[in-house]
Amino acid sequence: MALPWEENEVYCVTMDDALTDVPSLAGDKTLAAINDMKAEARTPINDSAWNGLKTRCFTIIARIRCAEAQPVPPRPFCCHITYEVMTDPVVTKYGYTYERNNIVRHIEEHNTDPLVGLPLTISDLAPNFSLKDAIEYYNMHFMRFSVPLYPRRRSAP
Repeated sequence: MALPWEENEVYCVTMDDALTDVPSLAGDKTLAAINDMKAEARTPINDSAWNGLKTRCFTIIARIRCAEAQPVPPRPFCCHITYEVMTDPVVTKYGYTYERNNIVRHIEEHNTDPLVGLPLTISDLAPNFSLKDAIEYYNMHFMRFSVPLYPRRRSAP
């Protein structure tokens, strides 16, 4: 399926697209749900507001269907050196936590804590079991995903 945008462009669903391409963008169930909301509204809302809602819904659905999901971990779960989620967190004597491989490499090259700049040795590191357990629990139960603002163009199969 070819995407309707080039790289670094945002696909905007116009009202004409929304009305003609409903099955391909959002499906008949989405349109039916929006029409049901309109029928059940307690206060009258003009057609232009409902058309705006349809357009926004279709735009969101189109972006989600075409985007690549990217995990959004909490910042405390990320190493201060690489900004990636840690799998083997260790805490320094200064209280900062890093991924073990990253901090060992840094210590071997600089002999300091990267955040405070004070002397640090590998023997000053201790496993951070509580953080490791929290990261594992989060990964199993609460991993969230975000949709990039600008979807990437997928290569043709």
